[in-house]
Amino acid sequence: MNTLREKFHVFIRSSFQDKRREELFEHIWHAYGRRIRYYIAQLIPFRHPAFEDVFQEIMLKIFRHLPDFNPARSFKAWVYTIVRHHCLDFLKNRQERLFAEKAEAGPEVPGTDDPEKAVLSGQAMARIEGFIRTLDPADREIAYLRFYENLRYREIGRILDKNPGTLRAKVHHWKKDLAEELRGFV
Repeated sequence: MNTLREKFHVFIRSSFQDKRREELFEHIWHAYGRRIRYYIAQLIPFRHPAFEDVFQEIMLKIFRHLPDFNPARSFKAWVYTIVRHHCLDFLKNRQERLFAEKAEAGPEVPGTDDPEKAVLSGQAMARIEGFIRTLDPADREIAYLRFYENLRYREIGRILDKNPGTLRAKVHHWKKDLAEELRGFV
């Protein structure tokens, strides 16, 4: 679903009666559930005993706050802001480590019909994910939002309360480092 259409869809459906809001929530669950789980894992390990509870609390919070969504903003950024704040509150209340030590396996590599390309693509993705794991935990969060979720720097800045120019410079530096690491590989 394209972004403008999705924002309109969310805005209109969230103002309807409960049945329509439940249909909308089902759409959000299927479209974003897996991605939200992975983003949570950037902050709280999958193996944490409360991981599933945190995920379900976040999904309920999204459902309860659907009428508050402003369609002038990015829906994806709005969702990730809720996820991030909930996770940080959870960690603060439990006085636990701020970030997961190591992110679990990332999103799957898109398939291809050419086996050689599939192997090379898988190896390149493994190197890229290895590079991302070497980043500082806060930087891994930025990398996830930029590379996996394709959010704009302005949206990431809103989510993380950071200057978009600073984020752009960090990502540019990472891309140069990553290009150097992948040189000669592909």
